[in-house]
Amino acid sequence: MGRQLKDISSVRTGERRGTVHKKTLGHYFVQDGDREVVCSISSLLRRRLIYPIADPGSLRPVVVDVKDIREVDPVAVGDNVAFVEADDGAGVITDVAPRRTKLSRRAAGSKPIEQVLVANADQVIPMFSAAKPAPKWAMLDRYLVSAEAAGLEAVISITKLDLVERDAIEEEVSVYRDIGYR
Repeated sequence: MGRQLKDISSVRTGERRGTVHKKTLGHYFVQDGDREVVCSISSLLRRRLIYPIADPGSLRPVVVDVKDIREVDPVAVGDNVAFVEADDGAGVITDVAPRRTKLSRRAAGSKPIEQVLVANADQVIPMFSAAKPAPKWAMLDRYLVSAEAAGLEAVISITKLDLVERDAIEEEVSVYRDIGYR
């Protein structure tokens, strides 16, 4: 079941808003105006509220344990978040705003867990080289399918065109042009 994200347009006292622009091993780099705040994630975001769908009138919340979460990380690059800043300058992310878009994949492993790669993107630009290494067209197809499924515009970028004869790659590129990619 998907996450229940709430509107964070009205921030509680002491909370700030920003956008996650980078994340590494439990650290989230949040852009807050001109400042970058390194944040961790609140343990409350590791839990989910599930509402019964049979009777929408009975919104009785049920807490789901961490082991039952169906996504890798509740915060992704591009998320708009609310956070509380400590005296030492570090922050704790307390809420995540609803996402306009998300580009995700199934995470590695046997459980069906979603891994959101990026949130609130407007466009995807898959970049491939024409040579050294040779282009992997099947990989490009997977990227384009993911972008389409997420409702994101995709623009294909091919580098190192000077290393191949134009005709050698034009046949493959024309397939993508013919179906509407640029």
